[in-house]
Amino acid sequence: MFNTVVIGATNIDIFGIPFQDVAMRDSNPGIIIEAYGGVGRNIAENLGRLNCHPLLIATVGNDKRDEIERHLRGAGVSFKAVIIPKTSRYLAVMDENSDMQV
Repeated sequence: MFNTVVIGATNIDIFGIPFQDVAMRDSNPGIIIEAYGGVGRNIAENLGRLNCHPLLIATVGNDKRDEIERHLRGAGVSFKAVIIPKTSRYLAVMDENSDMQV
């Protein structure tokens, strides 16, 4: 049983973080981190971790559905998916201090 319904986005966040100062229009060696994201998913996960038993209704692609659903269930979130061909991605390029550059 759920107490709250959240309708919103779920996606994969991709962060590019350089090892040194960002050099515009040049190569910037660093690391890439992927995380689960989407405003709706973020809200539902936090509600789940507060034992509010939310239901998240969101689109998700076949490429990440099982992975995202396992993660949400582990956080106490019920999940109803509208299946699309591919899960959306969000890209943020960070600076050397992990603050968003672009």
